[in-house]
Amino acid sequence: MAKRARAGITASDDRLSALPDGVLHTILSFLPARQLVQTSLLSRRWKDLWCSTPCINIDEREFDIGSGRNVQAKKWSKFENFNTNLLLFRSNAASVDKFCLYAHEHNHRDVDKWIRRGIKRLYLSNVSLDNCFAELLSSGSSPLEILELRSCWNYFWDITSHTLKDLFIDSCIHHDAHPLVITAPGLTSLRLNITNTSYADGISVYQTTALAKAAIVIPSPVFFPVDNQRNLLRSLFSVTKLELGGFETKALLVDEFSEFQKFANMRTLLFGEIFLDEGCLDVKLELLGSFMQNAPCLEKLTLYCSMVKEHCEMEWDSKRRSINLQRQNQKAFQCPKLKVVEVLYEDDHHHRLAEFLWVITARLPHASITLTKLR
Repeated sequence: MAKRARAGITASDDRLSALPDGVLHTILSFLPARQLVQTSLLSRRWKDLWCSTPCINIDEREFDIGSGRNVQAKKWSKFENFNTNLLLFRSNAASVDKFCLYAHEHNHRDVDKWIRRGIKRLYLSNVSLDNCFAELLSSGSSPLEILELRSCWNYFWDITSHTLKDLFIDSCIHHDAHPLVITAPGLTSLRLNITNTSYADGISVYQTTALAKAAIVIPSPVFFPVDNQRNLLRSLFSVTKLELGGFETKALLVDEFSEFQKFANMRTLLFGEIFLDEGCLDVKLELLGSFMQNAPCLEKLTLYCSMVKEHCEMEWDSKRRSINLQRQNQKAFQCPKLKVVEVLYEDDHHHRLAEFLWVITARLPHASITLTKLR
């Protein structure tokens, strides 16, 4: 106290501590768990405040543990003890709204412990998850609403939850020999970023009538075969907003589309880096039109680096230095509610983008075309 007085600081100057608990909890939610606990040393006001914060962010990198063969046993033991004590000393009256964990595959037991505390938002990175995790989700003991898995090792084959609303799986490794089955009747948002061959057996989504938004990215078709792409699309029939990246042209073949349910609710559609093969532009447009005509309420179409392949570093093809754009007599697409077509592109090499725009305006005569150069 004497030191504070000599520095000209009094208790009345500590305006931060005078804030209500709710505001301080919001501030504390931005801190990793180790720093969160250390705030108990600030003053008597802060001593037990961390025990009731609704957001927990545990990150093994705070403990300088290392990874793989470089994991240091003593530091890892300290990390696990910290997690156990953090759970032990938290106030039982305080619910955990959001829990984030970054840890390598050595520790999945802590995840189970925290889920049992009634978490609503769970964010996991680099964690190994087994069937116990899946069983906890399906047991109904957790009111989990948001689940985000990034670069996790998943040793389970199903995600079943009646409370889950938002699911994001990004760059995870699926170690089970079965397809991943997602059953979540309350799910409203689904995001999948498939970046390895772990899901070669497919992903099935059931009871999706509440699903409103879906974003599926496949950087390479090798990771997710055409049949898997088509089956996954069939389960997204209820969405109002759909984003697809990396899908193969074959997944949208015209003669296969009779099998698809109509996307009766879809208002917004984004294609990212698809239709990039060297096929005929007219054929690509027919495929695009088939998809769009299965979405009678579609209002906006966005094409991100799609339809035309760009080779900015290649020499100019002498045959493409000058092109002749002739009037098109093809039948217009039946998209009565489509208002805007947004085209995002990087370069227009060989005038292929100009050619595409010329043709698409004939197929969609009532839609406005917006052109945006990305770089």
